[in-house]
Amino acid sequence: MTADVIRDAKKAPFVPFDLILVNGTTYTVTNPDFIWIAPFPRAREVVFSAADETAPDGYRTRTINLGLILEVVSPSVEVSKNGTESNGS
Repeated sequence: MTADVIRDAKKAPFVPFDLILVNGTTYTVTNPDFIWIAPFPRAREVVFSAADETAPDGYRTRTINLGLILEVVSPSVEVSKNGTESNGS
């Protein structure tokens, strides 16, 4: 996976998208402000924040190596399937 694929998914008009990891975990990005990629061409990681009721401040932040992202699915399958937005918790 390259950083440019995720940068393209964040572009306006924003549509929620899923990050599917090699271990099968899916994170749904519901807002472009919830995911950050370093501004250099060979970025290796993304930082993703999502609501998490078990976290002390209500959000959990994860650093994800781009090599572990198998696929970016846009529009989000999770949002379409559930009819609501999920934050990947």
